[in-house]
Amino acid sequence: MQPTDPLIPLRFSFLALHRQLEALGAWALHQDDPTGALNRNQAQLDAQQVALWDLLLPQLKAADNPMALLGLVMLQLGLRQTGRQLRQLGLMLTSEKIIKPVRKRLPQVFVPLQHLLTALEAGLERHLTGHELANALNQLAPPIAHLHAILDKRIKSGQNTRLLLQHMHLLWQLERLDEPLIQAIEGLMSWQLGSPQRIEAARLLGELAAQLQTPLKLTPIPHTRSGALVHHLQGAQAILKQGDARKLSGEHRNLKRWQARWPQLVPQVLAFENHGDQATLMLAQAQGQTLAHWLLQPNTRLFEAALKALLDELATLWQHGQNTPAAPPRHMAQLRQRIKAVWQVHPEFHTQTQQIAG
Repeated sequence: MQPTDPLIPLRFSFLALHRQLEALGAWALHQDDPTGALNRNQAQLDAQQVALWDLLLPQLKAADNPMALLGLVMLQLGLRQTGRQLRQLGLMLTSEKIIKPVRKRLPQVFVPLQHLLTALEAGLERHLTGHELANALNQLAPPIAHLHAILDKRIKSGQNTRLLLQHMHLLWQLERLDEPLIQAIEGLMSWQLGSPQRIEAARLLGELAAQLQTPLKLTPIPHTRSGALVHHLQGAQAILKQGDARKLSGEHRNLKRWQARWPQLVPQVLAFENHGDQATLMLAQAQGQTLAHWLLQPNTRLFEAALKALLDELATLWQHGQNTPAAPPRHMAQLRQRIKAVWQVHPEFHTQTQQIAG
């Protein structure tokens, strides 16, 4: 019988991953061949991916907010890829010689991984903060670091360097589990909150919530044009932006520059975290109403007063902020910075070099 609840394929996927981990644990403890269990359960993960998509496709077409449902798809994709990497890990373990100290300590990696999967599955029934999930993910790091220490010690002593380098590749495979697991975590968070989520922001929120000693809740701000995910942070009166690290780093620098000269005109930067190609920027929420708010009010007097205040402030900024020497407009440099975004909107412009007027 075809399931009607989209959570059912996910539960079967969690079960398949637990069985894969049990098979790997049995190999580490008793050298039982895990290949059959890994392959069977990977086939189960593939089948559940299809089942979930079949269930969600009609709902996605009719959904007012498809992001929540897409979060379930992200979660399933992360689980499926985790299974694939576990199967690849099993192939490496059974095809290569694994030194006993590493083999005996591999279950110490599998245990926190099982705990993380259990936490993710629990998130289907109750709300889990991203900080809780990020902490569960972080528990994978210490046992992997312990394995690194074992290999580093042996490499320094000159013991069978080629074999030890193969073991380093094995540890790299373990570390790569972070990628699909993060996708699964972000998928669960997106499903719970109904908007795209990133784990870097979850870590930052956890630290801030601990400092403020109050629960924090993200509410998406729709229709923003910044190219970043923008949320209102209830409980801290702040705005959280998540997106491209290069772009947000530039915004962070500019805000700092403005704060040094006109602190009353720009929001205070509460936190900034850079994580590879992604970054998170937290700003204090400005008080008051926007010009657009007054524009839509029936009383034009208030709008005119707001517009006059804005124009007066702009005139002051222009008089005190302009530089005496002329500044080049740098049109081509600005276009070069934005050319990839232009190509995304107008792919027909992405052509070979052309000449104008001969």
